[in-house]
Amino acid sequence: MLWHYILTRADLPAKVQVVNIAHAADESITPELAPLRKDTRLCWLHAKDEVDLALYADELARKSVPHAVVRGTDGPHAGQAMALACAPSLQRSKLRKIFHHLPLAKLAAP
Repeated sequence: MLWHYILTRADLPAKVQVVNIAHAADESITPELAPLRKDTRLCWLHAKDEVDLALYADELARKSVPHAVVRGTDGPHAGQAMALACAPSLQRSKLRKIFHHLPLAKLAAP
């Protein structure tokens, strides 16, 4: 089973988070992984804010975990880190050790 870990910022509006999940997922899937296996599972987690997201990106880089960081391209979030996604992986235990204390994402009803 492949695990696709995606982090969005909890301080962003729900609509913005959902859009950036799609962008991060797309950018983290390498050609050799496409199309994804049917048993791929998504684990969507919340980072507190942009600083928190950047800390996780740094940790992933130090541990040589392939990932993509999505940045805002326009509007009030231009240039900001919005989301990150690890490349889908069989190494769930390695990823769980990195992200074990982050909450599962929950969006408030509009």
